[in-house]
Amino acid sequence: MKFNEAIEIVLKHEGGFSDHPNDTGGATRYGITERVARGAGYEGDMKELPLDTAKDIYRQNYWDRMRLDEIEDGRLRLLLMDTGVNMGVGTAGRILQRAHNLLSEGQITVDGAIGPITLEHINQINRRDNLLYTVEILRGYRYLEIVKNNGSQRVFIHGWFNRLRSVAGRGGELIIKEGEISVDDAIYKLADLLVEKLK
Repeated sequence: MKFNEAIEIVLKHEGGFSDHPNDTGGATRYGITERVARGAGYEGDMKELPLDTAKDIYRQNYWDRMRLDEIEDGRLRLLLMDTGVNMGVGTAGRILQRAHNLLSEGQITVDGAIGPITLEHINQINRRDNLLYTVEILRGYRYLEIVKNNGSQRVFIHGWFNRLRSVAGRGGELIIKEGEISVDDAIYKLADLLVEKLK
């Protein structure tokens, strides 16, 4: 999957202007926070941020920064792009590196930077479905950690898992079906799911 396809999927989740009181990122348009927009040189009203400007920001600050054109698996490109947008590029990089280290004898540094060493190791993994499953589950685990550490974020949990399910097709299904499962129970269930998927 290339950037132009991936960004359309990401934008379906990000929508237009949003200013949810519990969103720790603050007001956004197309998912771009004011801080990110200002850092990219946009000086106008956030409610008026042009779509083309948002796409340029996504290309430079997310897709290019994570070097996604250099990742061979198109499914992984989309999953990482969406993870970077939803959680930050450093978190997306750390999730990818942790997933690799769970699956491979050769360990890479978990620093969040997707550089030449990470790219080389990721592109050499033979069982790419396992890598995708592991990234999905670690992303789900991160959502649960967020809610466990800040109860005000619970309002977003179903939306986050629906989003994950939509871009990955598997990871979010467990939590949605379980309904009001406790965060601690969900963490253990995700760990069990990871073990089962990797058999």
